[in-house]
Amino acid sequence: MDSGSDHAFSISNHFTPLESYTTTFEEIMNSVIKAANHFAFSKRYEDAPNPGLSIDGLGGFDLPLSELDARAIISASVPKLSAGSRGVVVPGAWKIASNKVCLQNPAWKRWIQEEAGPAALHALRADCADGQLDYVLRAVEVHEGTQLLGYEVEPPSIAKGQVGILVIMLPSSFSGGKLEFCHDGESVEVELADRSGELTSSVAAYVGVEQTSLALESGYRLGLQYDIVYRGTRLPTLEDLSTPRQKIREFFRDWQEDKSGYAPPFIACLLHHSYSHSAPFNVDTLRDVDELLVSTLRPLAQESKFFIYFAHIQVSVTTTADCSQNDISVAWDEAESFLAEDSFASFASENVEDTEHMTVTQILDLDGNPVEIEGLSMDTGVLINGPEVTLREPDLTTCDTQADPVSVKAYKRTVLLLWSESTSTLKVTVCS
Repeated sequence: MDSGSDHAFSISNHFTPLESYTTTFEEIMNSVIKAANHFAFSKRYEDAPNPGLSIDGLGGFDLPLSELDARAIISASVPKLSAGSRGVVVPGAWKIASNKVCLQNPAWKRWIQEEAGPAALHALRADCADGQLDYVLRAVEVHEGTQLLGYEVEPPSIAKGQVGILVIMLPSSFSGGKLEFCHDGESVEVELADRSGELTSSVAAYVGVEQTSLALESGYRLGLQYDIVYRGTRLPTLEDLSTPRQKIREFFRDWQEDKSGYAPPFIACLLHHSYSHSAPFNVDTLRDVDELLVSTLRPLAQESKFFIYFAHIQVSVTTTADCSQNDISVAWDEAESFLAEDSFASFASENVEDTEHMTVTQILDLDGNPVEIEGLSMDTGVLINGPEVTLREPDLTTCDTQADPVSVKAYKRTVLLLWSESTSTLKVTVCS
């Protein structure tokens, strides 16, 4: 690369050429994951305490919320407003200010401070800042079944130091009412109707996240809305994907312009989730973090003329072992069909400790079509997140009790492959 480049983002010079590219790409991956799908969160609890809700002029309420109590709360409430509609009320949505509310159970505050709140903050990546986070009750909300199709939730006024909003849905039976949170082209949907009369649900989002609520079809939804307020010097902030996207563009550009001769022919990144190697697999099979990463990379790769493929791999780890009959989960001769022939042959005759061997069992394009890639050669040493291959339970464990006993553990994972269209060392052929 040109040392005089004014790029704001470039490949690190502190590592070997391969390490420079893989380290940089891993940083980009982490920034993508951090920026997206961490703007909203939901969790459901079976053992949450009863807050002991009491409202001025009405007294206390039991849970799950009854229709009679719901009507009483609505009678003391004011209507919610729809975002952007300047004073137009939302049918079926009501709220009571916190100064008219008392939560009488001390265990409730501890649960918010020690369990529900920290879980939300961790999911929003807002739990690592220096300072104290408080959960300040803003209002009690009640929604009732209505024919309204849906509405954009009114963005509340932002308190000083406010990071986000935490809403605790108390046990109250309803149907419908799906919530959707949107930020920077990404969305998170939350459905809480199932077992709503039994469970307590937590929903949280950063301030500035757009929220849309479908109307309830029936029943009542009772919620406590809290402001998450940060009292410290480094306020956690909501990131967007514009910065990671720009980093990806610059990474691709630097890779294309690298004339040193040391640029890697490809990058291989271990996907977060495990996927079946026997079932059909394509880009639509991906889940959460993997889906996010590929959906972010794909248009930028096309724009920058880079290829993306998937490789199913099998990593076999052999270890000298004191095998007993009870240790044998699968007979050695039965395992031969599972283990790749080359890895089986290399391990069956060796008496070694923790020897690792990787085999590429299939390569697929994004649509799931099998291909062959001439010139592709890799082992776990080139994988981004490679050590994570063996952190999960193996797909198969075998034990050879003959001669020098060895145990072989086989792990099936999937890898994302990425390289420039200008790379001449790799040639793709579609399998017939």
